[in-house]
Amino acid sequence: MFFFSTQYLLLTLLTMLTEKSYSKSYFLPRMIPKKKLSQLLFYLTLFLCCRMLIVLSFVYDILPLTFHDKWVFFYGGDFVRYFDMALSFSEFDFSGGMYPVGYPSFLTPFVWIFKATQWQEIVVPVAIFQSIALGGLSIFLVGIIAFTVTKDMRISISAAGLWCFFPVITYYFFSLCKSTDLLRGINIPSLLWVRMYSEPRSTFLILLSTFFVLRYANIFVLSSLAAFCAGAAFLVREDGAVFILIISFFILFRYIVKQVKLSAIIGFFSIIAIVCSIQLLHNYFLTGNIFISGHYEVSIQYCKLAGLKEWSLNNVIFLSQYS
Repeated sequence: MFFFSTQYLLLTLLTMLTEKSYSKSYFLPRMIPKKKLSQLLFYLTLFLCCRMLIVLSFVYDILPLTFHDKWVFFYGGDFVRYFDMALSFSEFDFSGGMYPVGYPSFLTPFVWIFKATQWQEIVVPVAIFQSIALGGLSIFLVGIIAFTVTKDMRISISAAGLWCFFPVITYYFFSLCKSTDLLRGINIPSLLWVRMYSEPRSTFLILLSTFFVLRYANIFVLSSLAAFCAGAAFLVREDGAVFILIISFFILFRYIVKQVKLSAIIGFFSIIAIVCSIQLLHNYFLTGNIFISGHYEVSIQYCKLAGLKEWSLNNVIFLSQYS
């Protein structure tokens, strides 16, 4: 999901860079006309309702899936480690943990609210919040981003609809494959955003940052908010650095062609530096190197146990299983 959203973003930005209608505009996009906005919001709200029904149909086995019990979807053990870090953070202990700090920080309020001591006590509210609230809002973000780029109502509605129904499309596509139940049980919950994993949060932050950059890059406060979301995506998943590079290139290009104010540029890069420094400092106190995380060190240990050299090609292939 992360790489899908990053590729979508890159295509979006390249389209914006080649869009002649923006070349004379100081603000990047034009406002959406009221009539078209009403039509777009109607369809996006309809897709939001469909999204809720889709999630509930999988949760309550109208469309059956393996590896789950209602809202609790099982696969891997990362969610246990995320919870352990969140539990430590809730006690203001930031000294340990192999994963980036962003997602455990997101889980910490759930630990406080539900006074949780075990992951089972927050897994359901987190699943509901991610799949319904963040998943629903992501439909609106995709639709508005698509309209900002294309100014075409049909394309915008189609993009939001594809985003909404993609789990169902994938579900039936897997019926053409071997090990159908296994593929569905592993992959569909990730597309529904019901697992207590970092991908949904990272993808949502990428979309939100893209929305602010495309529509309000020239406004200091909202440009800074876009930077905060981009930095937060990096805190949630370290591969968010790819997104930061892409969006930084885009906003710098707009500054060079004098379509973004200097104040917005300063705010953007200042906020990104401040937010990203949180993870870099955590890396330093954990491993002694700002560029090496605990996650990387644990992966290297897996390689050593398997008898792989640290920088061999086999190492890269092996690490991909744990990234």
